Amino acid sequence: MMWSKLKQLTEEKFADSVKNRVEIFSTRYNKPNSSSGRGWITIDGIEIVNFSTIKSGEIYRCIYHEATPTICKKAPRSSG
Repeated sequence: MMWSKLKQLTEEKFADSVKNRVEIFSTRYNKPNSSSGRGWITIDGIEIVNFSTIKSGEIYRCIYHEATPTICKKAPRSSG
């Protein structure tokens, strides 16, 4: 299924209170010898979640680290 159709079908199932306000996006970047992707969600055009393969890994690793009782000195704390 094409992404545009999947996006449309998914957004049509959103609750009326957020329909036409919340949007989902996805893209893929291909470079020689590697590829990466990015997914994100916006509310009223403002990006609230970033699922990029590199950046989200950095952000959500810190959030997970802070939210779990781990003793790990290698994972940096988030700044916010």
